Amino acid sequence: MINRSICRVVALLLLIAAFPVTSPPAIAQTTNASIGGLAVNPVTNRVYAELDNSVVVIDGTSNSVIATLSTPNVGAVAVNPATNRIYVLREGSAGGSLISVIDGATNTILTTVQVAGGPVGGPHGLAVNPTTNRVYVAHSTSSGGGALLSTIDGATNAVISTLSIPNFSAGVQVNPNTNRIYISIGHTGSMVGVVDGATNKLITVISLASFFSPPPNVVVNPTTNRIYAGGQVIDGATNTVVASIPVDPLAVNTTTNRIYGMPAGATSGLAVVDGATNTVQATVPLTFLPVIGAVNPTTNRIYAVGSSSRTISVINGSSNTVVSTISLPAPPPPAPPPAATFFFAEGSTQPPFDTWFLVQNPTDRPAVVQFTFEIHGGQVITRSFSVGPTSRFSLFANQILPNVAFSTRIDANQAVLVERSMFVGFDGDVVTGIPSPNRTWLFAEGSTQNPFQTWLLLQNPNNTPTTATITYLLLGGGTPRTQVLSLPPLSRTSVFVNQVLPNAAFSTRVDSSTPIIVERAMYRFPGNAATADAGVNSPSRTWFIPEGNTTRSPIPFDTFLLLQNPNSSPTTATITLFQPNGTSISFTQRLAPTSRQSVFLNQVLPNTTFGIRVDAADPIIAERSIFVGTEPRGALATPGATNPATTWFLAEGSTQPPFNEVIYILNPNASAMSAHIDFDVPGGQVVGRDFTILPTRTLTISVNDIVVDSPVSARVTTSLPSVVERTMFFRKLGSLGGHDTIGIRG
Repeated sequence: MINRSICRVVALLLLIAAFPVTSPPAIAQTTNASIGGLAVNPVTNRVYAELDNSVVVIDGTSNSVIATLSTPNVGAVAVNPATNRIYVLREGSAGGSLISVIDGATNTILTTVQVAGGPVGGPHGLAVNPTTNRVYVAHSTSSGGGALLSTIDGATNAVISTLSIPNFSAGVQVNPNTNRIYISIGHTGSMVGVVDGATNKLITVISLASFFSPPPNVVVNPTTNRIYAGGQVIDGATNTVVASIPVDPLAVNTTTNRIYGMPAGATSGLAVVDGATNTVQATVPLTFLPVIGAVNPTTNRIYAVGSSSRTISVINGSSNTVVSTISLPAPPPPAPPPAATFFFAEGSTQPPFDTWFLVQNPTDRPAVVQFTFEIHGGQVITRSFSVGPTSRFSLFANQILPNVAFSTRIDANQAVLVERSMFVGFDGDVVTGIPSPNRTWLFAEGSTQNPFQTWLLLQNPNNTPTTATITYLLLGGGTPRTQVLSLPPLSRTSVFVNQVLPNAAFSTRVDSSTPIIVERAMYRFPGNAATADAGVNSPSRTWFIPEGNTTRSPIPFDTFLLLQNPNSSPTTATITLFQPNGTSISFTQRLAPTSRQSVFLNQVLPNTTFGIRVDAADPIIAERSIFVGTEPRGALATPGATNPATTWFLAEGSTQPPFNEVIYILNPNASAMSAHIDFDVPGGQVVGRDFTILPTRTLTISVNDIVVDSPVSARVTTSLPSVVERTMFFRKLGSLGGHDTIGIRG
C-alpha cells in the first residue's frame, strides 16, 4: 500500500518547485492601483491582496474575503507555500523597510522584521524561495542610482545578507529550481541582475533591448528556466536573451507554460502567450489594462487587477474567460486615536532580569490595552489584554518574551495608567509610562565611578531612522563630552556609558533629530542595586520631591540631591527641606555652567525625614537618590516634579509579601489640606481613605495597613496642589531593596 502522507509531501514539493511564489513583479508600475499587489498560495488556495494599508485574504474557492489584516505603508506581498507564511513589505516614510510575517493558518501577524533601505521610493519588490526558505527584498537607495537586495532567513526572520546592486530596483523574482534570484534594475538602461542564492553574489547583469522607466516587470518560469522582462525572453542557463514577446509580462502558469501580461500598444485586455512558441495565443477581453497579475497553477486561475481598481478579475486559464469578479470592501473608517499611549525605552527578560507592566484602569469601563514590543535586533511583537473597570492588571513580560531586551509602546482605548517594574538580584527599579516621544531628554544623575555602572536606553518608535547626540556634563564643570548614535527605525539601542566615559560623575542631555524615548539605568555593585528613570524634557526653575531620609536606625538611609545646570552660565539653587514638624531649613548651592552637582543631604539635615523643594535662578534639572540598608545596599531614585497637582495616579503597588508599600504626600502650601486615596485591586474593588496633611510637610502612609496582601493601584486627590511619591521596600536574598517614583499627574 502506498503511504498517502508521503504522496502528499511529494506532491507539495513538486508544486513548490513548479510555482515561483513572488510578489507582483514591479511595485513601481502599480502605484496608482488601489490594490497594490497580489500573491497566491496554491496549497491553501488563498489569494492575498494589498488594499488600503492592509492585506485582504481571499478564499480562492468561494472568491470571498475571509480576513483583513492592518499593515500600514504596504509595498509588496509574497507567500511561502511550504511554511504557509505570508510576507508583507512595508516602506518607511523616509527609507528603510519593514517585513510583517503573517501566519497563513491563523491570519495573524507573527512578527515584524526591520530591513535597512534608502530614502527614495521605499521598497520595490519581494520574493520567496520556498526551497531554501529565503525571503528577498529589493529596493532603491538613492535618486542617483543604486539598489539593495536583502536576504532574510525565513526560519529565524533575521537579515543574513545585503547586496548592493547598480542602479534602480523595480522588482525581484526567484527560480527555486536553480536558486537564482532575478532583479529588475535600471537607470541609464534597463537590465536584469542575476544573483546566486547560495552565495548572495551578483553573477551577471543582462541588458535589455529597450529602455523602460521605471524598470520593467520580471517574471520567472522555473519549469522551463525562462525569465521574462520588458518583452525579452532570457534563457536562465546561459543568461542570454533568446527571443522576444509582444507583451509586458505580469505572471506565469508553470503548469501550462502560459505567460500573462499587458498587450503591447493596447489599452485593455490580458494577453496569453505560449511559452513554447513565444506567440500570443489569445487575449482575454477585459474592460481595463491589467497592471497586476497572479496565477494559481493548481486551479488554473489567473487574477488580474487594473489601475486604481478595487476589484479582481478571476480568469479561467482553460477557456481564457472571466469567470468571477471579486469586489473588495470600501475603505474602512479611520480608527479612533487611543485614549492613552505610553512608551518605555528599557525592558529585559534576559537573566537575571524580571520585567513587569502594571496597568491601572481608574475608569468605569473595560479597557483594551495593546502592548507593542520592539525587540533588540528588529523583531516586533504585539499582544492585547483586557483590563476591567476600576481595577489593576499585572503583566509578567518574562512569560511572553523570554530572554530578550526590548522597548515597549502601549495603546489603550480608555484612559489607563501604566508603570514598568524591573527586578534584578535583591533590588529593583520602576518607571512611570512616558506619554510621548521628544527630541530632548535630560538626566541630572549618572556615574561610572566604582562601584557604579550607567546605561542609557534609547527607543526610536518611528518608522524612519534618526540620529541622537548624547552630551555628558561633568561633575563640577569642564568641557562636555559628546557621542553621536544612529538609531534604526522601531528599535531599542543600549549605551554602556562606562565604556564611553569611564570613571566619571556626570549629567546627560540627549538630543535627537526626530522624537524618541530615553531612559537611564544605574547599577551599584556588589549585589546589583538598581535604579531607573525616564529623562525629563526641559529644565525648570522649581522642583518638588516628597521623600528624603537620613535616618540611621533601625535602617541607615543616605540621601543625595543631584542637580544639572544645562546653561552656559553659572546659576544658583535654593534648596528647602520640609521637616516633619512643619519647620524648614534652606541653603543655597552654586552650580557651574554646563555641569552636574551632588549634594549629600545627610550632612545638611541628619537623622530625620523631610520633603524637598528646589528653586533656581535659571532652569535646571533635579533628581534625588537614596541608598538604603547595609552592604549590599538597595537604591531608590527619581527626578523631581516641576508642578504640584491635585490628582495623582500610582499604577504600581503591592502589599503581598515581601513588599511594604509607602505613599508620601508633600503639602508645600502654607495651609493644611485634605487628601483622599482610592485603592484599586485586581478584582475591581475600590478601598477609600481620607487624610489631613498639615502645612509644609510630608505625610507618610503605610499602604500595608490599609490594603492587605494584594496588588494595588492608587488614585490620590488633594484639596490643594500636592506632590505624591510611592516607595516599595522588599527583602530578597537577605538584603533590603526597593524602588520608587513620583506619581503620574492627573
